[in-house]
Amino acid sequence: MEKRIRVAAKAIIVEQNQLLCVVKQSRGQTAHLLPGGGQQHGETLHDALRRECLEELGVAIYVEHMLFVREFIANNHHKNSQFQDLHQVEIMFKCVLKEPIDEQFCTKSKTLDLNQIGLSWIPIEQLSFCCFYPQQLIPYLTKIPVQTPIYIGDID
Repeated sequence: MEKRIRVAAKAIIVEQNQLLCVVKQSRGQTAHLLPGGGQQHGETLHDALRRECLEELGVAIYVEHMLFVREFIANNHHKNSQFQDLHQVEIMFKCVLKEPIDEQFCTKSKTLDLNQIGLSWIPIEQLSFCCFYPQQLIPYLTKIPVQTPIYIGDID
């Protein structure tokens, strides 16, 4: 099997010092993640992010500028797990909603990601008290706006 690097685009949407997160549940655990997902062949990162946010949030977004680049090399963090051999590069962009979120979107949508159960606005200062993934990103989120994009490295 050929090993590849997966590229993903993630949205950092902050309003009134709250971060918009996708809520997922798997194996009885609930986690909060940035909206976004994998880039498809022939798709720009901005197009991938707009598509993913429309699917996960139900609204269009403006993609502004790049904030962070993160890698996740599963074998460095989760040897012999379901993520074995996953190598993902995530490019995170500051984004703005074009319209308000429909509070009922997740209950009526057919486009949600696997295990997605909702959306949540979390105060940035409360992120470390919830199951936000990746936790190592939290200190960087508290320092937005950043002057130049930051390469965070391989974090879990």
